[in-house]
Amino acid sequence: MKTDSTALTDILGMDVHSLIPHCLQALQALKANTVPAWGNLTPQLMTEHLSVTLKYSLKGAVVPLRPGARPETLETDEPIPRMVGKGRVFTPYYPDLTTAKITFEEALRRFWQNPDATGITYSTHPAFGQMDFARWDRFHRKHIWHHFVQFGLFTAPVAG
Repeated sequence: MKTDSTALTDILGMDVHSLIPHCLQALQALKANTVPAWGNLTPQLMTEHLSVTLKYSLKGAVVPLRPGARPETLETDEPIPRMVGKGRVFTPYYPDLTTAKITFEEALRRFWQNPDATGITYSTHPAFGQMDFARWDRFHRKHIWHHFVQFGLFTAPVAG
C-alpha cells in the first residue's frame, strides 16, 4: 500500500482547499483488509467513526466533560495518543467500506463547506469542552491524522 509521509503539523497548517483532496487521495489506499498498526477498529469502522465525529460537531449537542479531560491539550501540536478510546465498541452502520468512504467524504466536505455561516451551533466535546469552528477544525485535523496513521494512509515523518 502506498502511504503519504505527512506530518501532523502539515495537516494542521494545510489550507482546507488542499486538505480535503489530500485526505480523500490518501483514503483511496484503504482496503477492507488493511490491518491497523494499533487498536481494534476495522477500516470500515474507522471511516464511519470519523464521519460520525464530523457530523456530531455540527449538531449543537451539549455533553459534560469526561473525568480527567484536559481541554488544553487540543492547542498543542502533539498527536492524539494511541489507544485513547480503548474499550469503546463500534458496530458497523453502513453495508460496506465503499459506502462508509462516500459518507466520510460527504461529512468532510460538509464540515468545511462554509465555516463562516451564521446560525451554526457547534457541539461540545467530552474531552475538550466548549468548541467553536476553530477548535473543531483543529480537532478534526488531529483526529483524521491520528486514524490515517493508524491505518498506514499517512506515515508520520521520522525526525532527524
